[in-house]
Amino acid sequence: MNKIFSIFLAFCFLVIFSQATSAKLYRWKDANGDFYYSDKVPPKDSKFERATLNAEGRTIAIEDAEKTPHELSQLEKIKTIQKLKKALLTKLLAEDSALLKTFQSESDIEALVKSKIETFDSHIKITTSQSNTLKNQLITYQKSAANYERSGKRISSKTLSNIKSAQSQYDKNLADIAGFQQHKASLLNQLERDTARFKLLKKQPLRNPTVFSSGVPSFALGEITCATNQCPTVWAAARNYLEKNANTKLIFESDSLLLTASPKKNSDRNLSLMARTIDDGKTLITLDIYCSDTIQGRQACRNPETSQLATNFNKLNR
Repeated sequence: MNKIFSIFLAFCFLVIFSQATSAKLYRWKDANGDFYYSDKVPPKDSKFERATLNAEGRTIAIEDAEKTPHELSQLEKIKTIQKLKKALLTKLLAEDSALLKTFQSESDIEALVKSKIETFDSHIKITTSQSNTLKNQLITYQKSAANYERSGKRISSKTLSNIKSAQSQYDKNLADIAGFQQHKASLLNQLERDTARFKLLKKQPLRNPTVFSSGVPSFALGEITCATNQCPTVWAAARNYLEKNANTKLIFESDSLLLTASPKKNSDRNLSLMARTIDDGKTLITLDIYCSDTIQGRQACRNPETSQLATNFNKLNR
């Protein structure tokens, strides 16, 4: 009986409100799950989420419920993540554009890298030859010093200076060779990344992807960390997880950022992944979730299923 009376009362409110369009009507649900309609929200109920209704009784705006300290902390995190994603997307799009403008084919990329590697190979060859000469000189100076010692004579300052100079230059050359070899390895890695990226961009030409931020975020965030040698495997697992659980299509992908399209339906969830280096040298991979700014969208982002998405994501690297 009480339920029927509540429905009748709500209907009366809507009828009265439709006759006074200049007034505002609010609808909210209290802690007991009971709905209320009024043109004023009592102070004790201001902490609950409420909807503003138009003359036809349709929702035209939603006012968030009062946030808990944890939710406020999560919102600050989410704001930071959104800024970082936007900055990263801008950087990656500029790099993609430059890659397509610089090269016409994969062979162009390979030819440029090959010429740079040949330069480093030349440096390594010359420096190695110099190092061999220095090593022979060092051996000669050391033998001379040993002869001085065997004869009971004091090693001359010139011989000591020659040993120190040759040893210093020899050590520097070895460090230079190691640096050249590291640059070569870096170039080969860059060749592999650029070639893979070039292939992808040729298949999927540059559009105008954006970071979705006009909806409402879920307070549930997915966060996993990985060491440098583990990250490619962890990122691949995170990518598979996103593709499996996203219900909007992938609109941008790279080895540090994945974005899905804006929600089209109230039940859709916008998922995105971002990888970034953190203070301890490890990589943090973040999953964040957005929904449409509607009653149903807010419910989709606040329901247990969405929270479980983040919880399961956090188990990927265990």
